Amino acid sequence: MTQALKLDLGCGPKPKDGFLGVDVRDYGRSDIIVTDLRAYYGQWKWDDESVDEVYANHFVEHLAATDRVHFANELYRILKPDGFAEII
Repeated sequence: MTQALKLDLGCGPKPKDGFLGVDVRDYGRSDIIVTDLRAYYGQWKWDDESVDEVYANHFVEHLAATDRVHFANELYRILKPDGFAEII
C-alpha cells in the first residue's frame, strides 16, 4: 500500500506533522517543496486526483481574487475523489 500524499499549502517554516510542506519561500528544509501556487505560475506540479489530503492554515487570504479561483480549481483537480481539504 502506498503512503498517503498530504500537503500543507503555505506552510511557512514548519509544516504540519505528517504533511509535506509547500511554500513560496525556501526555509532550507527537506520536508518543504518550494513552489509558487499563484495562477500566474500555472498548473500545480501534482497529478490529477493524486493527493489524499490538503491543509491550508491562513494561506488563502493572502491570495488575490483570481489566485483564489485558481486555488479552488487546482485543489479540485489534484484531490482524489475521496480526498479531504481543511482550509482555515
